[in-house]
Order: sequence, then structure tokens, then C-alpha cells
Amino acid sequence: MTRSVSEHTIRALTDDLELIEKHIYNGHLELALRQLNQTRQVAEQNIHRLAVDERLTSLFNKHSN
Repeated sequence: MTRSVSEHTIRALTDDLELIEKHIYNGHLELALRQLNQTRQVAEQNIHRLAVDERLTSLFNKHSN
């Protein structure tokens, strides 16, 4: 389950970065900056979510042995 979430997360991040690149290329720097800030926030949330998932999995594995 974590793997598919990670793959989806990476694909979404790649799409966001391509959109940011498109905004920059077209001279829409304000749009690029807004998208970059939003992408950063989502990435931070995803990193936190994955870290919590890893901790819970580790805790579960520790107590199930």
C-alpha cells in the first residue's frame, strides 16, 4: 500500500513540477510561485504522512513479534 501511495505521490509531484516549468517558460512567474508554494506544502504533508506510516508499521512489527 505504501508503495502505490509513494508512486502516486511521485507522479503528482512530477506533474506539479512540469506545470511550474510551463508557467516559468510562459513568463507567468506569479503563477509559478503560487504553484511552487502549494506543491511544497503538499510535499511536506506527504513526507509527514509517510513518516507516521513508517513509525506505525515499525511499532506494529515490533509488538507483533
